[in-house]
Amino acid sequence: MAPYERNQLILSIAWTWPAIISMLVLVMIPVWGPLMPPLEGQVLPVTTKVKFINPRPVDGGTHVRMSYVKLRDCQILGVSMDKNGVPIEFEPVATSVDSLVTRGTGPQISREWFVGADSTEGVRLRWVHRCGPWWTTITVAYP
Repeated sequence: MAPYERNQLILSIAWTWPAIISMLVLVMIPVWGPLMPPLEGQVLPVTTKVKFINPRPVDGGTHVRMSYVKLRDCQILGVSMDKNGVPIEFEPVATSVDSLVTRGTGPQISREWFVGADSTEGVRLRWVHRCGPWWTTITVAYP
C-alpha cells in the first residue's frame, strides 16, 4: 500500500459520522456544561416551589420552616439564598442538626432555618442537587 493510499484510509476511518459527532460533543462541553444545571432545574425541577411556614422574627432575621414536594430522587449538595442578587445568611438554627439530608420523594417539611433578612419578600432560594453523573441541577425553589 502506497503512503498516499494509507493516508486516505486513515482519513476515511477517522472522519466517519460517529467520530464527527463525538468531536462536536467534546467541543461543546465548555458551552453546555455551565448551561445545563439551571436549564435542567427549569425543565425537570427536583422540588416544587417552597412555601415558608411559621415565620418568626428574631434578632437579625427570621426563623422559618419550609413546605415543598420533592419530585425527583436526587442527592442534595447545597442550598443558597440571596436578596436582589446579594447572598444572605441562610442556615439551620442552632437547635437543629447542621447537615444537609437527602430525602425521598414526596411531601416534605424542613427543620427550622435562619434567614438573614427581616422578611422573605424579594429573596431567591436555590437547591443544588446531583441527579446524574455529568452535572449538578440547580432548582430555583422560591419565589
